[in-house]
Amino acid sequence: MPSCPGAATTNDHTTGTVQVASSPSGAEVYLDNESHGTTPNTITAVPAGSHTVELRENGYDTWSAPVTVTSGSAAKNDLPQIHIDG
Repeated sequence: MPSCPGAATTNDHTTGTVQVASSPSGAEVYLDNESHGTTPNTITAVPAGSHTVELRENGYDTWSAPVTVTSGSAAKNDLPQIHIDG
């Protein structure tokens, strides 16, 4: 069976990666409500399919967006942050 660079197979599920960045960096990263550190970040071994990425940072609006992971590829999300005044 040919291999695909960047793909991994775990429990018969083909996976990819999700790359997340924010401005400013250092926002907390959540994928499907599970914490994955802070931005910038690359989350590996993500099962192919639809997921939700969320960024949280004190003093900023919480941002979330859908992301579709394709086996063997990297899904990129550059989510802006808007400062909350007041």
